[in-house]
Amino acid sequence: MALSLAARHREAVDAMRAAVAALQKTWGEAHPDTATCRSQLGWVLLRAGDHRDAGGELLRALNALVLCAGDGALATNLCRYRIGIAYGASGVVDEAMNFLSVALAHLEQLVGAAHPTAASCRDLLRLLDPSTAAAGPSLPPTLPDTAACTARLRAGGVADEWIDALQAGGVAALDDLHGLTADALPAGMPREQQQRALLVSTDVTVSSWLEAQGGGATERLSDEPAALRADGGYA
Repeated sequence: MALSLAARHREAVDAMRAAVAALQKTWGEAHPDTATCRSQLGWVLLRAGDHRDAGGELLRALNALVLCAGDGALATNLCRYRIGIAYGASGVVDEAMNFLSVALAHLEQLVGAAHPTAASCRDLLRLLDPSTAAAGPSLPPTLPDTAACTARLRAGGVADEWIDALQAGGVAALDDLHGLTADALPAGMPREQQQRALLVSTDVTVSSWLEAQGGGATERLSDEPAALRADGGYA
């Protein structure tokens, strides 16, 4: 029997906590590998509905990434983007917009204004406050089939050989991209391609959430009450 989505998230959280602990022991806290893995852990925690731990891990990862990778690094601004999603999902609009605005400015320089990650960041800003969001392309509508999955991976810069490997491993539809983590990627996949695939996974999750919000639904990334405060602490 296939594991439930919640069970898959908990398995991913346990595996990534172990990975963060191992990397921290080997390289220390302020190392790009440790901080990037911690950022991914924060994202999976957020998807699993654990706002308290997600916020703590993401903010801790951001502090380390600024120190070890630099303020303008892709990993740093993907972490900012995730923190913006956390605040937006918790209803802390001002903080969400602060993090998303800074992330968008860097992402447009790093991956281009039309990249799906920049587009989803821009769409989140429009959702939070249409009057202040930057102009630019939006994410295209999503279709739950293999062709749409392939198109999104290609748009995110994933090479065809790794798209084929992902699909051979069961990532054949957009729904399969939800909650994708590094430990589920094909063996031998280059780090740059891993990062692109994980970016696409984040984009698909955000676009689904945006579609739900646009349709008048009230769902958030979690059913738990807001935990993050505007000052970065917790309720």
